[in-house]
Amino acid sequence: GLCQMMKNNQFCDVVFSIGKCEIPAHQNVLACASPYFGTLFSSTKERAGDAQERVTIEFEEHEVKKETLQLLIDYIYTSKLDVPDHLVVDTYVTAAKLQIDDARRACADYMQATLDMSNCLTLRALPEAELEPSLSSALDAFIAENIKNI
Repeated sequence: GLCQMMKNNQFCDVVFSIGKCEIPAHQNVLACASPYFGTLFSSTKERAGDAQERVTIEFEEHEVKKETLQLLIDYIYTSKLDVPDHLVVDTYVTAAKLQIDDARRACADYMQATLDMSNCLTLRALPEAELEPSLSSALDAFIAENIKNI
């Protein structure tokens, strides 16, 4: 289906460029999954007029990691989110930025379930933590309960 077409770069009309990495996709698929992409592609179409050329969206590597963007685009196409532990926070932040709410919530649930002394302050420092009331409440409660040991 569409996922295989994306993997084979068939009929893709957008490519994300991060450093030397390029990730092709279909604007309509991404726009259905994220208000961010819907707005982005609408404004891009307005500037380009009726031209049907492939759109290139560039991100700096410090803004969005190529691994997290690929995970989130794969999620949009498959509804499966398999994030390695070391990428969960970056995936959460990127999902928040790109308004991919289901992926953001899944990452927040995982972070809340794996909350411990080593990560509580780092997670609490994320501005995006406020997007998930249950996560921010759990972080505040955990820190208050363990403040002497942190």
